[in-house]
Amino acid sequence: MCLQCLARDPELTTYDSHVAAASGSATVDTVRASLPSYSLDQVGTQLTHGYWNSTGRDWRAFDVTSGGTLTYDVSQLDATGRATAIQAFDAWTAATGIQFTAVSSASADIVFVDDNSGAYAYSYIAGHTITQSYVNVHAGWQAYGGYYLQTYIHEIGHAMGLGHAGNYNGSASFGTNAHYQQDSWQYSIMSYFDQWENTYTDATHNYVASAQMADMVAMWWLYGTPGNVNTGDTVYGDGTTLSQTGMGLSTSWAVTIFDSGGTDTINLASRGYAQRIDLRGESFSDINGETGNLAIMRGAVIENAHTGNGWDHVTTNEGDNHIRTGGGNDTMVASTGDDTLDGGAGSDTVEFSGAFGDYALSHTDGITVSTADGATQVVSVETLVFADGTAVIGSSSEGATYSFTATDAAHVSVVVTLDTDRSAAWAALTDTFDASGTLLTRTTLNDNGTSSFEDFTTSDTTVALTDDSDEYAWSAWTRTYDGNGTITESVMVMDNGVTRTTQYEDGQRTQMAAADTQDVAAWDAYSDTYGSTGERTGQTVTWDDGRIMQTGFQGGQRSTTTVTDAADSFTWASYTDRYDDAGARTEQVMTMDNGLQINSTWSGNSRTSVTVSDTAGRHSWDSYTDSFDALGRCTQREMTLDNGLQINTGFANGTRSSVTVTDGGDGYSWSSYTDTFDAAGNRTSQVMTLDNGLEIATAFSGGDPSARTMTDHNDQFVWQTATTRYDASGQVTEKALLMDDGREISTAYSGGERTSTSVTDSGENFSWQSYTDHFDLASGARVARELTFDSGMEIDTEYHTNGARSSVTVTDGGGAFFWSHYTTTYDTAGDALERVLTLDNGQELTTTFAEEPDYGLA
Repeated sequence: MCLQCLARDPELTTYDSHVAAASGSATVDTVRASLPSYSLDQVGTQLTHGYWNSTGRDWRAFDVTSGGTLTYDVSQLDATGRATAIQAFDAWTAATGIQFTAVSSASADIVFVDDNSGAYAYSYIAGHTITQSYVNVHAGWQAYGGYYLQTYIHEIGHAMGLGHAGNYNGSASFGTNAHYQQDSWQYSIMSYFDQWENTYTDATHNYVASAQMADMVAMWWLYGTPGNVNTGDTVYGDGTTLSQTGMGLSTSWAVTIFDSGGTDTINLASRGYAQRIDLRGESFSDINGETGNLAIMRGAVIENAHTGNGWDHVTTNEGDNHIRTGGGNDTMVASTGDDTLDGGAGSDTVEFSGAFGDYALSHTDGITVSTADGATQVVSVETLVFADGTAVIGSSSEGATYSFTATDAAHVSVVVTLDTDRSAAWAALTDTFDASGTLLTRTTLNDNGTSSFEDFTTSDTTVALTDDSDEYAWSAWTRTYDGNGTITESVMVMDNGVTRTTQYEDGQRTQMAAADTQDVAAWDAYSDTYGSTGERTGQTVTWDDGRIMQTGFQGGQRSTTTVTDAADSFTWASYTDRYDDAGARTEQVMTMDNGLQINSTWSGNSRTSVTVSDTAGRHSWDSYTDSFDALGRCTQREMTLDNGLQINTGFANGTRSSVTVTDGGDGYSWSSYTDTFDAAGNRTSQVMTLDNGLEIATAFSGGDPSARTMTDHNDQFVWQTATTRYDASGQVTEKALLMDDGREISTAYSGGERTSTSVTDSGENFSWQSYTDHFDLASGARVARELTFDSGMEIDTEYHTNGARSSVTVTDGGGAFFWSHYTTTYDTAGDALERVLTLDNGQELTTTFAEEPDYGLA
């Protein structure tokens, strides 16, 4: 079961203030420069993976795909809660194509309650599969108005597998918790930040009544791209054909439209606002006097748009669009497809992306502007704007022709004449003239569909612009076109002295080179190269300090950067950085002037390893590699020395914990050893393996040896193991030997002097079990021996200071004799003095010796 994912309570949250940001550009610039900009897919990945990974969990989803069905139980909610939950499910059906069916069952896929405070959701997970989810939105949240519906949509998002748009839960502030620019309701209903809190967007504050674009990207990754959403001829706005909340496009909500098919219309014809509608996928529109409150999702093709009497701006898409802008001085931006653009009343403009000469003009029921990508019919439009100028539409008094006069710096005029009464063999003529009225070029579109281009000047055409009034950042701009009118070169001289030269092939930019002729920049020169689709593929920069930086790009994203110290101004000769698809650095390879090569790796903006190689042989080592944890602390160092030694050092919490040294060059009498250390850096143990097979394990306390054990793995000695223990002063306290014949020999010491030696016959190779010798601390002489035989007999012997025995006590522990024990005492010469014998019946016999007789008992 996952932890609760909480919705943000507007009564408990302190929202960021934007007053400071509005008071000066320095504050705004500092904030804006601090966060990266995410693509829609990167925001989607944050929702499916990033949030969960930040909490130690992974992505999750129900076992269903788009077009499938999930069940829900709202029986525990009040009437308002039930109705709102159903509204929220409408929003998710429109985003995913998944159908939601109500049941009254505790086993429903999603179960709703409202009896706990706050708003949250949690799920039961098996692997990556959600088996059941619970959603709680307290009934008290009904007082929050539109935020109540938004909260239900948010919590159902959690229930279906989405995390938060940032790595937060319960509460957050944009300045502290946002880690990319797009973290707001404008992109994701799973964000904690409304449009006003996010300092990177100008969108108007609105509650959200739908899944937003990043939410859809995330859901499509989890459940698949839907093909069953709004497949008919759908109307959004006035007279909407949908019951989904927000699709009337009122001022109450911000919404995102997704549509799988049909011929669809955004209808704002009854409204007097100056609308800005962008029909392209992944775009935002400004409607009803607000900013960024309508989005159209990628893959959705909305064909038509109708606006009212405001001064409107409509951008078309790749579909066949029908745009009607009503009254007002409106602007429409043409695209590919066969479009009809009707400006209605007012002075209206249509903008085209290409140059005037790239289009063919004709007239049927209105003016048609055509390219290979489609034909745009313009109705009730007064001005056409092209990349190289503006055309004003007029007509002759006879009505036989329409004339378009375009004026820009490339020529004095262009006149396009349309054969509206079909009296000529051509449909349109496009003529350009110089200042004297001399015809420069003519393009003819013939009735048979062919076209011809006539150039009355040279084979190439040069266009030179001069900024005499200093209105622009450049002072001169020269463009060269081939005989077909396709640009081949552009040379721009900037006001600051920088010269930019751009080369083209087939009209497509291939290279741009800049030179800092006035030394106003930190670089001397740079050049960019471009691919066949216009994307940048490489950049080379020569800096004032002599560095040469070469950058490669893939898919518009930086992939590699190589910097060379050509002027030898730095301590390194060159380095190369590599980046992943998200632009994060993954590796750096640096070559130092002294021959060192440093290879560093990164993961998630954190350094993971550094490898240093001594390629010039200047040091006593060949290479070493440091590894790091997520906090940047070293976890391991692996070093190879010139003499073949390999040193592997482990670290815990940034402190050395172990060192393993391996004799790879066989230059020593040992093959390897490992030292371990405590948190304070004190050595706690060492395990050394010698070439002869001995293993020496040493324990340390307070930095000094406390025990040392040698193990004879190759059976070269008469013993198997030998252990020596030490006290805090370093003196031996005990020695223990395990002999090959099974004997265990343990010797105790005090103050460095032997006090006792115990020998045990663990291998049962002798007639005795064990014996112990005791020694005098001062002289080291043996003072006693205790001997136990296999038969159970025990012999305890004490000794005089001269080493001669002073007494012997023999005990019949095995009950083999008629006596239980006897004790014989001796003089310093070793002669028996007395024997006391205790019989089994308890009788005691005492014998005094002048000379010791032989009873066969000693």
